[in-house]
Amino acid sequence: MSSIEVKLVKALITNTKTGEVLEVMFNPSEYVLTKQAIYSEDAPAGKNTSYIHFNSGRRRQLRVELFFDTTDTGEDVSEKTRMLEKFMEVSYDDGGNPDNPVLTFKWGSLNFECVLEDLRMQFTKFSNDGTPLRVIVRALFSEYVAMGDDLDLPSESAIKAAYGDF
Repeated sequence: MSSIEVKLVKALITNTKTGEVLEVMFNPSEYVLTKQAIYSEDAPAGKNTSYIHFNSGRRRQLRVELFFDTTDTGEDVSEKTRMLEKFMEVSYDDGGNPDNPVLTFKWGSLNFECVLEDLRMQFTKFSNDGTPLRVIVRALFSEYVAMGDDLDLPSESAIKAAYGDF
Protein backbone atom coordinates (compact mmCIF):
# COMPACT_ATOMS: atom_id res chain seq x y z
CA MET A 1 0.00 0.00 0.00
CA SER A 2 1.45 3.36 -0.96
CA SER A 3 1.20 6.32 1.36
CA ILE A 4 -0.15 9.58 0.06
CA GLU A 5 1.84 12.63 0.98
CA VAL A 6 -0.32 15.60 1.89
CA LYS A 7 1.35 18.96 1.47
CA LEU A 8 0.28 21.65 3.91
CA VAL A 9 -0.61 24.83 2.04
CA LYS A 10 0.12 28.02 3.95
CA ALA A 11 -2.21 30.99 4.00
CA LEU A 12 -0.89 33.89 1.91
CA ILE A 13 -1.58 37.60 2.24
CA THR A 14 -0.63 39.48 -0.93
CA ASN A 15 -0.52 43.19 -1.68
CA THR A 16 -2.24 43.30 -5.08
CA LYS A 17 -0.39 46.45 -6.19
CA THR A 18 3.18 45.68 -5.11
CA GLY A 19 3.05 41.89 -5.24
CA GLU A 20 4.55 41.62 -1.74
CA VAL A 21 3.51 38.34 -0.12
CA LEU A 22 3.40 37.38 3.55
CA GLU A 23 3.27 33.64 4.13
CA VAL A 24 1.59 32.83 7.41
CA MET A 25 3.87 30.68 9.57
CA PHE A 26 1.06 28.59 11.08
CA ASN A 27 -2.35 28.30 9.45
CA PRO A 28 -5.30 29.55 11.47
CA SER A 29 -7.41 27.03 13.32
CA GLU A 30 -10.53 28.92 12.24
CA TYR A 31 -11.75 32.12 10.67
CA VAL A 32 -14.97 34.07 10.93
CA LEU A 33 -16.60 35.54 7.84
CA THR A 34 -19.44 38.00 8.46
CA LYS A 35 -21.90 39.89 6.27
CA GLN A 36 -24.41 42.50 7.44
CA ALA A 37 -27.34 44.33 5.93
CA ILE A 38 -28.60 47.82 6.78
CA TYR A 39 -32.33 48.35 7.17
CA SER A 40 -34.34 51.45 7.95
CA GLU A 41 -37.41 51.25 10.12
CA ASP A 42 -40.72 53.06 9.75
CA ALA A 43 -42.96 53.19 12.79
CA PRO A 44 -46.38 54.47 11.71
CA ALA A 45 -48.56 55.93 14.48
CA GLY A 46 -51.30 53.63 15.72
CA LYS A 47 -49.73 50.39 14.43
CA ASN A 48 -48.64 47.39 16.54
CA THR A 49 -45.42 46.92 14.64
CA SER A 50 -42.99 48.79 12.49
CA TYR A 51 -41.96 48.16 8.89
CA ILE A 52 -38.44 47.68 7.67
CA HIS A 53 -36.90 48.52 4.31
CA PHE A 54 -33.62 47.21 2.99
CA ASN A 55 -31.13 50.06 2.46
CA SER A 56 -27.87 48.38 1.54
CA GLY A 57 -25.45 45.62 2.30
CA ARG A 58 -22.21 46.09 4.16
CA ARG A 59 -18.89 44.68 3.10
CA ARG A 60 -18.05 41.17 4.24
CA GLN A 61 -15.47 40.98 7.00
CA LEU A 62 -12.92 38.30 7.76
CA ARG A 63 -11.67 37.93 11.33
CA VAL A 64 -8.69 35.67 11.76
CA GLU A 65 -6.07 34.89 14.37
CA LEU A 66 -2.55 34.28 13.07
CA PHE A 67 0.39 32.88 14.97
CA PHE A 68 4.06 33.68 14.34
CA ASP A 69 6.93 32.06 16.27
CA THR A 70 10.69 32.37 15.75
CA THR A 71 11.80 30.59 18.93
CA ASP A 72 13.81 28.07 16.89
CA THR A 73 15.88 30.76 15.11
CA GLY A 74 15.94 33.44 17.81
CA GLU A 75 15.22 36.16 15.24
CA ASP A 76 12.91 39.06 16.10
CA VAL A 77 9.39 37.87 15.26
CA SER A 78 8.30 41.45 14.56
CA GLU A 79 10.34 41.24 11.34
CA LYS A 80 7.64 38.81 10.17
CA THR A 81 4.77 41.01 11.30
CA ARG A 82 6.07 44.39 10.10
CA MET A 83 4.69 43.58 6.66
CA LEU A 84 1.18 43.43 8.15
CA GLU A 85 1.61 46.99 9.36
CA LYS A 86 2.98 47.95 5.96
CA PHE A 87 -0.12 46.44 4.36
CA MET A 88 -2.15 49.14 6.14
CA GLU A 89 -0.17 52.04 4.69
CA VAL A 90 -1.59 54.04 1.82
CA SER A 91 0.18 53.87 -1.51
CA TYR A 92 -0.08 56.25 -4.44
CA ASP A 93 -1.12 55.71 -8.03
CA ASP A 94 0.86 56.96 -11.02
CA GLY A 95 -0.79 60.40 -10.72
CA GLY A 96 0.28 60.79 -7.08
CA ASN A 97 -3.23 60.19 -5.75
CA PRO A 98 -3.80 58.05 -2.64
CA ASP A 99 -4.56 54.45 -3.54
CA ASN A 100 -6.23 51.83 -1.36
CA PRO A 101 -3.84 49.18 0.01
CA VAL A 102 -5.76 46.24 -1.48
CA LEU A 103 -4.81 42.74 -0.36
CA THR A 104 -5.76 39.20 -1.13
CA PHE A 105 -6.07 36.71 1.73
CA LYS A 106 -5.82 33.25 0.19
CA TRP A 107 -6.05 29.96 1.97
CA GLY A 108 -7.63 26.84 0.52
CA SER A 109 -10.85 27.83 -1.22
CA LEU A 110 -10.91 31.23 0.51
CA ASN A 111 -9.76 33.95 -1.87
CA PHE A 112 -10.74 37.24 -0.20
CA GLU A 113 -9.95 40.62 -1.80
CA CYS A 114 -9.77 43.03 1.10
CA VAL A 115 -8.12 45.79 3.08
CA LEU A 116 -6.60 45.24 6.52
CA GLU A 117 -8.79 47.33 8.79
CA ASP A 118 -7.72 46.34 12.30
CA LEU A 119 -4.53 44.74 13.55
CA ARG A 120 -3.76 43.66 17.12
CA MET A 121 -0.44 42.01 17.91
CA GLN A 122 0.04 40.33 21.27
CA PHE A 123 3.69 39.45 21.88
CA THR A 124 3.82 36.45 24.23
CA LYS A 125 7.40 35.12 24.33
CA PHE A 126 10.77 36.88 24.51
CA SER A 127 14.44 35.93 24.52
CA ASN A 128 16.66 36.76 27.51
CA ASP A 129 17.58 40.09 25.90
CA GLY A 130 13.92 41.04 25.31
CA THR A 131 13.74 40.16 21.62
CA PRO A 132 10.13 39.18 20.82
CA LEU A 133 9.93 35.56 19.62
CA ARG A 134 6.21 34.80 19.51
CA VAL A 135 3.16 36.86 18.59
CA ILE A 136 -0.54 36.23 18.24
CA VAL A 137 -2.05 38.49 15.59
CA ARG A 138 -5.76 39.27 15.54
CA ALA A 139 -6.68 40.81 12.22
CA LEU A 140 -9.86 42.17 10.70
CA PHE A 141 -9.94 42.24 6.91
CA SER A 142 -12.80 44.07 5.19
CA GLU A 143 -13.92 43.17 1.70
CA TYR A 144 -12.66 45.54 -0.96
CA VAL A 145 -15.13 46.58 -3.62
CA ALA A 146 -13.86 49.16 -6.09
CA MET A 147 -16.07 52.16 -6.76
CA GLY A 148 -18.56 51.17 -9.44
CA ASP A 149 -18.01 47.40 -9.12
CA ASP A 150 -21.01 46.98 -6.85
CA LEU A 151 -23.63 48.79 -8.88
CA ASP A 152 -26.35 46.17 -8.83
CA LEU A 153 -28.84 49.00 -8.48
CA PRO A 154 -32.54 48.30 -8.84
CA SER A 155 -34.32 49.77 -11.83
CA GLU A 156 -36.55 52.81 -11.46
CA SER A 157 -39.64 50.57 -11.95
CA ALA A 158 -38.49 48.27 -9.13
CA ILE A 159 -38.03 51.29 -6.84
CA LYS A 160 -41.51 52.58 -7.73
CA ALA A 161 -43.02 49.15 -7.07
CA ALA A 162 -41.39 49.02 -3.64
CA TYR A 163 -41.82 52.63 -2.53
CA GLY A 164 -44.41 54.20 -4.83
CA ASP A 165 -43.90 57.32 -6.90
CA PHE A 166 -41.18 59.70 -5.81
